[in-house]
Amino acid sequence: MINSTQRKLALSGWLHKEASADYDSTFKHQKFLFFYEALSKVANDEYEFSGLKGYKLGPVFSAVWGDRNNEAEAFLMKAQEVYGKNPKLIDIKRAAVGLFIVQAFTMAELIRITHTMNIWNSKKAEIEKAHLVNDNKECDIQLLETDFSEQDASIVSNMATAFPYEFVDSVKVINVMEKNFVLPNQDAEKLTPEQYDILFQLCSESELENPVYAYIDEDGAIVVD
Repeated sequence: MINSTQRKLALSGWLHKEASADYDSTFKHQKFLFFYEALSKVANDEYEFSGLKGYKLGPVFSAVWGDRNNEAEAFLMKAQEVYGKNPKLIDIKRAAVGLFIVQAFTMAELIRITHTMNIWNSKKAEIEKAHLVNDNKECDIQLLETDFSEQDASIVSNMATAFPYEFVDSVKVINVMEKNFVLPNQDAEKLTPEQYDILFQLCSESELENPVYAYIDEDGAIVVD
């Protein structure tokens, strides 16, 4: 039996269609869902925080977690079906911004962002205790919408401002080791092996912070903004 809501199924179906590799990561899947709902809330649109639990790595929608762990194939089929029949259940542009966020930052950075937010951090002690008791397995600490603070709203609003849809639709994120390079679509599509080697070399530059904005100049050189 699939317990996820129609909204979460539609979001999951969209994510699998647009970025199957990110869908395949349960971590990125959950971060995508969380940021989508947080972006919806700060936009004063409909949002859905029901079933949100506090896990060691951040907020998790427990029904989706359970469906993926227990009935992965059935969950994906249902997600594809729901999104295919009713794509208007979600805001495509907002979903694209949420996807960009999970692609532009590393796992450690995404954890740091959500751990900073009061909706998770207010339950930090309970979450850590529960994980110790349960041998670091999933726990049952409910995260409350009322704990989504003004600071949380500010964090999410700042990301929405920094990564508007018009921008994220024009670029592609290239992950190289622990750096996530953001290039214009036309540049990302024509990257040569030699240019990839340059990106690998740039990964050793400690002062570069994710996301790293870059482009290819008229001579074929990688330029970091």
